[in-house]
Amino acid sequence: MHDISHTTRPTAELTEWFFDDYLPAWTGAALRDDPAFIGAYWASPLWVGDDHGAATLMPDDNAVRQWAAGTFARLRDSGYARTEVLDRRVVAHTTNGGTVEVLWSRVRHDGTEIERLAVHFTVMRTQAGIRAVAIQALGTDASTL
Repeated sequence: MHDISHTTRPTAELTEWFFDDYLPAWTGAALRDDPAFIGAYWASPLWVGDDHGAATLMPDDNAVRQWAAGTFARLRDSGYARTEVLDRRVVAHTTNGGTVEVLWSRVRHDGTEIERLAVHFTVMRTQAGIRAVAIQALGTDASTL
């Protein structure tokens, strides 16, 4: 049997990085229209895929910031106030990387839902710190992963 005890600390670290650091920073940046913050959390190049078409490679920091800015604008135009985490799963596959799967609801100020997404992040420890290197998202009405 494979001993996975070496992944306990990395799983906790990824969980803390994502839910205590990245997600609040993302929400604040979306409300301020500050896509420049994303370089501290997303790597470039970055693969992004969803159910609207083939995955896209964001080749550099500028492309990543532009994609984030477009997402922020779309959400702000819909009255975005916050993101609620409905379910989550974090797995460290190595001491330097893993996956974060999250089901979240992006919510307006009045509490109504803008969208619900099941999102899969592939994250790696880089020389600059932990960064998402690939993101896949699927619109859903599910309440659990």
